[in-house]
Formats: sequence, structure tokens, C-alpha cells
Amino acid sequence: MTAARTGTGSPTEYATRVDRATDDLEDSLENSLPLPVRPGHDIDDLTIRVYEWTLSRHTVTVAEVATWLDVPASAVERSMRVLRDLRLMRYCASRATMIAVSPETAQLELALPLEQAIHDKHDQLSRIHQALRPFTDSFMTFQRARPHRQSVVVVRDRAEIEARLADAARHCTTEMFVVWPVHMCETPLFSHVMGLVRDALRRGVQTRIVYPHTARSHATIRPHLQRDAADGALVRTCNELSDFLVIADRQVALLQHHAAGYGNVEISGIYEPRVVNHLRHVYENIWQSGKEFDAGDRAYGDTLDEVKITILRMLAAGLKDEVIARRVGIAPRTLRRHIATIMEELGANSRFQAGVAAANAELYRDRLR
Repeated sequence: MTAARTGTGSPTEYATRVDRATDDLEDSLENSLPLPVRPGHDIDDLTIRVYEWTLSRHTVTVAEVATWLDVPASAVERSMRVLRDLRLMRYCASRATMIAVSPETAQLELALPLEQAIHDKHDQLSRIHQALRPFTDSFMTFQRARPHRQSVVVVRDRAEIEARLADAARHCTTEMFVVWPVHMCETPLFSHVMGLVRDALRRGVQTRIVYPHTARSHATIRPHLQRDAADGALVRTCNELSDFLVIADRQVALLQHHAAGYGNVEISGIYEPRVVNHLRHVYENIWQSGKEFDAGDRAYGDTLDEVKITILRMLAAGLKDEVIARRVGIAPRTLRRHIATIMEELGANSRFQAGVAAANAELYRDRLR
């Protein structure tokens, strides 16, 4: 209705336009590119020799090059065609000869139409996305207004995952809770969500973030903890965090599942108030069990003993190294170093003996002291 009056068309029509523009982009760009960037050129040793000899003589003819290099004229013509396609050689009509051109000049001549073609197509796609944006906002508003029809939505598509996260963050006004397992900090989702978190902090939204203890000593993740704290977020770390979680106010929770998808992850968007409230209580328990992060602490701070006890308990449960490493948030090689250190401190001769020692974690804590 409104779309028809404004001339923007229906959502289906615009979705079709996006698909067509995306599908045609590569073919359209290829057709608009100069010939040299297309596959099929054979830049062999003769072509390079022809170019070098032309450079040394400034202007040449096919016969001159063929005589000097002692090769058939047809071979020289073929090499010259390649060089002309690459804009490395030009025909001088006044002298009826060929002249060599610098690679810098050739590159400039080739790049300009390519850059213009890319700019034009990006501009076209931008206009289409801009036209679709009102429909996306309407769709997300509809989802929030009718939670009883779709209480849980499983999302695998990258664009929809980001759209739902952005929508939850944009409408968050009071509090945002986040859980970040270490393995999730190495996916494209991390930078997207942290951008949303920092925007929420700038708007005065109280934000709490929980990382695993091992993030404290992680070379690439620790700076994020420091920045989070500096930006005003409350940051804690705790023992086992296996899944990513975001709770925005009491309205929506977005929970990670392991599956093939964006960053090998699929997300469940949960809009049922009772389930969201339950997850909020789960988060509170995680938060209370955590240790406050102090940017001044070195490495693990006072959490290393807890990490070791957690490893021991998992060994006693018979879990494999890969499972333990993922749940604790460290690389398998780092886990093996921890296990070796624990065995040495306990005087254990085997992993089994070390695992049995986990039955009394407090005793192990006393021995570490």
C-alpha cells in the first residue's frame, strides 16, 4: 500500500532486485573490464623479451623484432597482441611502429574503468538495500509486537543474525547481559556484537559481560576486556562458558548453538518472557560465581587455581582434551601444559591419578598455596 504509493515496490520485488543485482554483479563487472584482467593470456618468456627489446629501441616493427630475436613473425605478433591488451604497448600511426609503455601507466589505464564499474555497482546495491531497509524495520517491529506467534526463532543466516542482534541492542534501554566463550571471540560475530555493546554503553545502558578466566591471559582477547572495563562495562570472568548469550532488557535473549552457519554458529532468538526471565536468572548465577576483572592484574590474576581445579574435575569425569579445552577456553596445547604442571604439583604419575585428585578440590587448593 504505502510502498506502492511511494513507488518503492513490494518487499518481494526488491528482494528479487537484490538477488538479480548480486547474481549479475560478477558478469557485469567482467563485461565492463578491460580485456587484460580476463583469464586466458599466456605471458611467456617471448612476450617479456619482446617488451624488453621494444623498451631498448623505443619504436619497433614486427619484422625488426622477429629478425633481432630470431623468432617467427607470427610469434612476435601474438606477443604484441598480449602486450597491447595489457596496455604495455601502443601503435604509433605516424611511424607505423609499436612503442613500449611503462607498467605504471598501463596499470592506471586498466584500473580506472574497473574502479568506476565497482563504484557504480556498489552504488546500485546501496540504493536497493536502502529501499529495503524500511521493510526490515517493519518486519522486526512486527516480530516484537507478536511474540506469541513466534516465541523462538532459530537463525543461521549471517545477515539475519546481525539484524536480530542489532534490533535487540537498538531497543535496549536498561540493561544488557553478555556471555563470551573464548572460541566465540575469534568469529566475525564478536566484532559485530561488541560494536553494538559499545553503542549501548554510550547510551547509558548498564552492561555486564562475562568471559572465561582464560581470557585474562589470552593475547588477543585480554585487550577487549580492558577496553570493555574502560568503556564502563562491568566485566567478570568465571570457569566454564560454552555458549554465547545476549540478553537485552527483559525482552529478548539470543543464545548460541553449534551448527554450520555464520561463524559455524546458529542463534536462537527467544522472545517468550518466561524463558527470557529464566535465562536472566541463569546469567545472574554465572555472574555471582565470577571474579571481577581488574585491568591491573597480571595474566590470570587470582583465578589460575580455579582453572586448574576445573581441569582436574573434567579429567576425573573422563572428558577428552578437546572438550576440556573448549569448555575452559584454551588451546589443546595449552591445556596439555596445564595438565603437566598439575601432575607435577600433585606428584601424580598419570592423568588418571591427577583426575582422582579432583575428588577433593579444596585439598588441591591448599596444596597449591
